[in-house]
Amino acid sequence: MSQPDMTASPDATGYVEIDAAVGRLVELDELPVNEHHDRLAQAHEVLDRALHPERARPDPSF
Repeated sequence: MSQPDMTASPDATGYVEIDAAVGRLVELDELPVNEHHDRLAQAHEVLDRALHPERARPDPSF
């Protein structure tokens, strides 16, 4: 994971991937409930990779 962007807004973490994932959660109110799971799962994957980089899955293209 890259270093945080210290010029980010106060609500931002400074990590582009995390900020983007969390930012997409704001849209949940506008989405049908049946689409919430996918959005939450995507955010969970991003956060899990950030918190546990040692558990990152190998690239399946190899």
